[in-house]
Amino acid sequence: AVGVGATGIAIASGKVYVANTAFNGTNFTYGQGTVTVISTAADTVVKTVNVQTNPQGCAVAPDGKVHVVCTGDYGTAVGKVVVIDPATDVVSRTVTVGGSPGNIAISAAGIGYLGTFGAGLITYTSSTGAIKDSSTHPLLAGKDGSGVTFDLAGNVYVAAFGLDKVIKVDGTNAVKKEYLVGDGPLSLTTK
Repeated sequence: AVGVGATGIAIASGKVYVANTAFNGTNFTYGQGTVTVISTAADTVVKTVNVQTNPQGCAVAPDGKVHVVCTGDYGTAVGKVVVIDPATDVVSRTVTVGGSPGNIAISAAGIGYLGTFGAGLITYTSSTGAIKDSSTHPLLAGKDGSGVTFDLAGNVYVAAFGLDKVIKVDGTNAVKKEYLVGDGPLSLTTK
C-alpha cells in the first residue's frame, strides 16, 4: 500500500519511488504530497517522504538522485521539482519551476525536461537546479507539452496533448519535426 493517488514511479539504488498526489475527488483539493519508498530487496515500504503539492512524475538524474515533479494545484501552488537523495531518502533540494508541469524526463547530459500543459517544456539543469527555460519563457511556448522521452541521438520527443501531436526537438532545442497523432497524446517511451 502506498499513498493516495499513486501516479509517478522510478527505480534508484534498489528502491522504488512512488509519487502520491493526495488528490481528494470529493472536494477537488490536494492533501500532503508524498513519495513512498519501497525496498526491492525486502519487498516492503521503508519510508514515506513528504514533498510539495500534487507530485506526479519521477525520474532519476545521472547522479542517481530522484527528481519528483510536483504539479501544484493549477492555481496558487505552482510547479516545483523535489530532489530526493536515495542514499538517505531525504529531500536535498526543491526547485520552483512555475507553471503546472506533469511529466519529467532527464537526459544523460543532466537536463531535466518538464512537460507542461498549455505551455510546452520547462527545462533545468538537474545537478544545480538552475532553470534554463521557465514557465514564463518555456521551450515550445504555445505548442503544449505532456509526456517527454529521448532517443539515443539525444533528440527529445514531446507529446503535445492539446495539439494531437508529437514534437521532435534536437539537442540544441530546435524543433525538427511535428507528427500528427491521435487525440490527446499523453505518455511516450522509447526502445
